[in-house]
Amino acid sequence: MLALLYIGFHYNMAQTVRRVRQVEREVKNLRAEYKMLDSKLMQMNKQSTVTRLLKERNITTIAAPQTPPKRIGGKQGTRKNRP
Repeated sequence: MLALLYIGFHYNMAQTVRRVRQVEREVKNLRAEYKMLDSKLMQMNKQSTVTRLLKERNITTIAAPQTPPKRIGGKQGTRKNRP
């Protein structure tokens, strides 16, 4: 009787270990995919990339601003500490 319990316990543990390893591999692959997509998104959001893509697609209705943005409210030269 004890041997059957031992065999059953060992079988369940082996299944659990296999599932844990599978999930770890999946997490590793998803983390790599996330980093790759995040890097691509950061590259695509650069102003130079956006400008180049607009030129490639012949979109002339959107143009980069010629003047820098202006501060709305607050004192010039001060900056709030943000977490």
